[in-house]
Amino acid sequence: MNPSQHQTTNNQQDVLLFSAQSNIEAKMIVTLLEAQGIPCRQISRGAGGYLNIALGSNMFGEDLYVTADMFDQAKKILQENLATMPEANLHDDSAQDQSLSPVVPDQKQQKRARLILWCLFGIPFVLIVILMLLVSFLRIYHSF
Repeated sequence: MNPSQHQTTNNQQDVLLFSAQSNIEAKMIVTLLEAQGIPCRQISRGAGGYLNIALGSNMFGEDLYVTADMFDQAKKILQENLATMPEANLHDDSAQDQSLSPVVPDQKQQKRARLILWCLFGIPFVLIVILMLLVSFLRIYHSF
């Protein structure tokens, strides 16, 4: 299966329509398409889904998929309504290279994301391990 396509439950192919830079941009486009009667799926790239849950946003971007039979209509709607849309983000089903190129965050964003993830998950994990060791030590000490 082509990396720009996903299998849906009703055996239709979902085709990559647009790569949004943020969750907000993606939701705006999904709302626009659904208002026109075009179902659209939003899928986070990479670990973006986990970051959306933990941080409320992600640095990897969001991919928007529509069914193959709705692709041309959805593309036309986007071109008509989003004059400021970067042309590189709109995917063409006739393009030779359908591979997804990830949105590459700069080093400052990566460093900040690592720090936030460490604060959210690493520090509490270390504290829980220390607490468990302390409880085990106290149980052993009091059993004598």
